[in-house]
Amino acid sequence: MKSVCSVLGVARSNLHVRHHRPGHWQDNRRGRTPAQDGLLLADLRRHIAELRIPRDGGHDSMLMADSVPA
Repeated sequence: MKSVCSVLGVARSNLHVRHHRPGHWQDNRRGRTPAQDGLLLADLRRHIAELRIPRDGGHDSMLMADSVPA
């Protein structure tokens, strides 16, 4: 069992829970609308555009990335 979980990259406890679920079990998570991702994506693109990362890949690029407001 340990090697199967290792190959699949899952925890043994997760595999145990999935194996012992009733046959009629259904994932009832709801409420996430992908349309909301547009605002987040626009904000991320704006922050990335503000970064002045050197094209030569110099060490200053990390300093610029650290200065981005949270």
